Amino acid sequence: MSVYADYQKVSEHYDDGRRPAGADVIAGLITVKLGKPLKDLHVLDIGCGTGNYSVALLQHGVGKVTLADANRGMLKKAKEKLELGNHLHTVVDIREAVLPSLPFQDQTYDAIMMNQVLHHLESDPDGNHFPTTQKTFKEFNRVLKPDGVLIMTNTMKHQLYGVWFYSILPTVLDRFSRRVPSNDDIIEILRNSDFDVETPMSYLGHDWFNDYYNLEGPLNESWRMGHSFFSYASEEERRNGIESMKSMKENGSLKCFCEEHDGASSIGTFTFFVLHHLELDPDGEHFPTIQETFSAIHRVLKPGGVLAITNTCKDQFYGVWFCNIMPSVLERLIKRVPSKDDIIDMMHESNFDVETPLSYLRNNWLKDYSNIEGPLLESWRMRDSFFSQAPEEEIRIGIEIVKTMKSNGTLKSFFEEHDRTSSFGTFTFFVALKK
Repeated sequence: MSVYADYQKVSEHYDDGRRPAGADVIAGLITVKLGKPLKDLHVLDIGCGTGNYSVALLQHGVGKVTLADANRGMLKKAKEKLELGNHLHTVVDIREAVLPSLPFQDQTYDAIMMNQVLHHLESDPDGNHFPTTQKTFKEFNRVLKPDGVLIMTNTMKHQLYGVWFYSILPTVLDRFSRRVPSNDDIIEILRNSDFDVETPMSYLGHDWFNDYYNLEGPLNESWRMGHSFFSYASEEERRNGIESMKSMKENGSLKCFCEEHDGASSIGTFTFFVLHHLELDPDGEHFPTIQETFSAIHRVLKPGGVLAITNTCKDQFYGVWFCNIMPSVLERLIKRVPSKDDIIDMMHESNFDVETPLSYLRNNWLKDYSNIEGPLLESWRMRDSFFSQAPEEEIRIGIEIVKTMKSNGTLKSFFEEHDRTSSFGTFTFFVALKK
């Protein structure tokens, strides 16, 4: 698929450097946008590489995947990885495909994901026109089902300048940036391909690349092979860059260079608010304290400021396995929690513009979440405010229920039946902009 990188060679070392960063967000976007359980969906992974993202989505509960890449070496690695993880039964097809053409039938897929592929498409980039990208998006529209979803990640033009080691080769960076459309370019191309476009969101982190902060990494060929950027440089440019790094290492300025040019976490931050503790007398329908809280937050934010909230929403509580040990407590607790629509309405009333909420499909918010005997321990119960909603008598009854299930061998099946964190999500991201 790349017009400049030799991925047959790169495939041997690709997994040394890459991780499927943001796969949980992609899974959440897909299920929120389609309004269907992940297990019922068929996702096409374009430019799949060694299959990192497909494996991650399958682990999150996606029902079926089809993988496509232009490089046979990458596809071979992907198949081996899927086989090793016992995922081949969920793979519909693994196909060689060179964009912009796709060898698939019309209206086949519920969703398409494409990760870090855009900069490989154009054969003669000038930084202003992206004809191959336009044709590619039109093909995506063709093979997606009506109301299907396209999820795409890429390091965009302005973000390239925040990857510290790209600045080692500034002339290559300027050339390379012409391969990548701006956010506005992408939005325009998508709209011209009959897509409705959501506001782009930046991923603030460096965990997409192992060993990102290894200051001597660019001196090693295997490290450089994890980044197609270096393939875009001539042999002489790479040699000059390596010599420049060696000089900085010797004179002690390499760390300062990294700190000066690293922008991986500088585009913004977000704040966590815990909402289900706010209402004193909840009835499940009216949330005056939350409304007042949003209004107060709006008051102290600068114009154009961002409010970011995470919270387990009403429907998601039913997917937290241990909440189902005490159903009467669960029913009381959810009265404290607004629905997603309630939160959006209250944000609008407080003069916020609200982005589409995203579900977080993981259970790592609570350490030892899957410890099925955890609810028997007070120290474990103290980690989650759910248990503080219950009086001593209800706690005692809940503990006896867990003990009974443990003794009769049904505790594990209770966990498996009620754990829905990979489909409902454990919490939801809300992002709002002050008008």
